[in-house]
Amino acid sequence: MPASDESDLIPNSKIILKWKVHLLKRKPERLPPLLLIFACAAFCVWLIFRNLIPALAALVLLLTSTCDFFLPISYQLTEQGAHANGLLSRDFLAWKEVLRVLPLANGVVLSPLPAASRLDAFRGVTLRFASDGEPGDRESVRNALAEMISPQAPA
Repeated sequence: MPASDESDLIPNSKIILKWKVHLLKRKPERLPPLLLIFACAAFCVWLIFRNLIPALAALVLLLTSTCDFFLPISYQLTEQGAHANGLLSRDFLAWKEVLRVLPLANGVVLSPLPAASRLDAFRGVTLRFASDGEPGDRESVRNALAEMISPQAPA
């Protein structure tokens, strides 16, 4: 079976903007404290259970919950909507469903909720900006969003 390109997941959809963000490369100074936390957690679990299997399970849970930090996340803005794809996550939100654009320090959240809610953390698609001057930087994402989102959701 031939290797499939990410654009194969979106048939008949024109790609407006495509980029990748690798958080570990952006903030490598966060790796040592994170590894220390992993080691402490595994050691504490081993102390409690005196067995290697629960300690390894704790490490696996920690790694899967932080895989977006360790591995690159690819983003696509297409005619259909916004896509954010990591190793364990595939997020998509159609443009017609975007009701709010929430600014972040390093990106934006496209939300399908009409008003602020506790569910904001669990709904929508987070788009992290690439470095300045690259595809997916703050300016190119804002321009693409202004073009694609309906007037009811101010960017």
